[in-house]
Amino acid sequence: MSKKGKSWLTALRRVGRHIWDGIYRYHYGLGVYTLRQLRRMKRLVGKLTRPLRRWLRYVWWRRVVRPVHRFVRRQKLLGARMKPAFQQLGQAAKKNVFAIFPCFGHLCRSAVKNYWDELCALGRLLGPVTAAVALAVTLGAWSRTEFCLTVTYQGKEIGLVESAAVYDRGAAMARDRVINADDSFEVDAVPTFTMTVRRGKATLSETQVCDAILRQSGDSIAEVYGLYVDGAFVGAMEDSADIALVLSNLMTDYDATDPNQRAEFVQSVEIVEGLYPISIIEKDVAALTAVTKPQLQVQIVMTEVEEEEVPYMTKTVYREDKYPTHNKTVTKGKNGTQNVTYERIYLDGEEIGVRRVGETVTKEPVTEVREIGVKKMYAADGSEVTQGDGKATGKWTWPVPVCHNVYQGYHSGHLAWDISSGPIPVFNKPCLAVDGGKVVYAGWYYDYGYYVKIDHGNGLYTTYAHLNSISVVVGQLVSNGQQIGRVGNSGYSFGPHLHFEVIKDGVRVNPKKYIQP
Repeated sequence: MSKKGKSWLTALRRVGRHIWDGIYRYHYGLGVYTLRQLRRMKRLVGKLTRPLRRWLRYVWWRRVVRPVHRFVRRQKLLGARMKPAFQQLGQAAKKNVFAIFPCFGHLCRSAVKNYWDELCALGRLLGPVTAAVALAVTLGAWSRTEFCLTVTYQGKEIGLVESAAVYDRGAAMARDRVINADDSFEVDAVPTFTMTVRRGKATLSETQVCDAILRQSGDSIAEVYGLYVDGAFVGAMEDSADIALVLSNLMTDYDATDPNQRAEFVQSVEIVEGLYPISIIEKDVAALTAVTKPQLQVQIVMTEVEEEEVPYMTKTVYREDKYPTHNKTVTKGKNGTQNVTYERIYLDGEEIGVRRVGETVTKEPVTEVREIGVKKMYAADGSEVTQGDGKATGKWTWPVPVCHNVYQGYHSGHLAWDISSGPIPVFNKPCLAVDGGKVVYAGWYYDYGYYVKIDHGNGLYTTYAHLNSISVVVGQLVSNGQQIGRVGNSGYSFGPHLHFEVIKDGVRVNPKKYIQP
């Protein structure tokens, strides 16, 4: 570095040092000034609060410290004199037990006379404490006290309950348990309740209240069996076997020896065990049979077994290494067989219904497996080959949608239709398959030019000639209305048109039998 540069650097350092010293001296002076002001403020606050502090010390010493010291000294003195007093009581007890009372009275009078102030102070101290303890003990005792209700039902005490709601629910359960067919059973909904301290006694649950009510009503109800038809009560008997006998008496019009025949009631019949009023219990089987017979109809059920076919299922396997024209049945499907059980229902000798109740397979069906290729394939015109459903619907589609003009029809010298231009030119317009089927020829065919032939099944074929291009390949399945090419002028032709033929069992027939222009 040159001498001139060094001098400039030295000057810059001197200036920086002077600035730093100035900042330091400023903050140092500010700190000293602040400390002086805080000390001055402390002295001023102390001078202003000196009278208050003196008064507080006087009050503290005069009203708190001295009385406490005096009280503590008097209590110590009282405690020191208690020992001789207890000794006097002991000596009096040795002389005579009854001599304790005069001695104790004398000591009490002496204590009241000489230590009245201390006793009053002690009373003022212990009085609130004693009252608070007594209140806490009382509240604790009452909080642990449990109350309940004593229930009196029909003049007899049945037990304790937590609340009236428990009784109400138990009474409702009692009503539900009694099958009150003739409305003769009643539950007293307003019993007598008495508030009682529990004292560890057990209370009744809803179920126990229900049982107690039913025990009280034992002279008006009994546990028997009731007969119901379509949910309606018919009668009750003491033994379920008697009700079963009533039902069997009604089933007499069928052959019990035939294992494929049985009788059943048209209506739903149910036997319900429960508590019923005694007034509705029937004693005579014949009487209950007479009541039940008009309400029940008996139907005869005949069981039959028939053999039926089980249709086979079809499984399709898609081959990525085969073209769409690959449609092969690998495994031929076969139907199976099964035995189906039917129940034929007869009422008054006439069949009123059939129920399928089960089946047993006797021969398993064989699943048909078909292979379909999905590898991409392209037709002569470059379009991708799309496999149709190949199903012939019988409802044909017009082959050239843009033109319905048949300029030369079917006659002895021309066994086809020529569909040519109308208001719209037909050249290179789409040509459609009139119905679903399988392509059996697609390519150049002598004077027909570009030519497509489709097999629709049942000996029926359609042909499409003089095409400009072909969009299908041999073996391809097509759907009704699927494009197979474009109308052209190829082969022996004198203008763009579609030469359309219909072949039935090898004979060219008039297309008018299948489709109208």
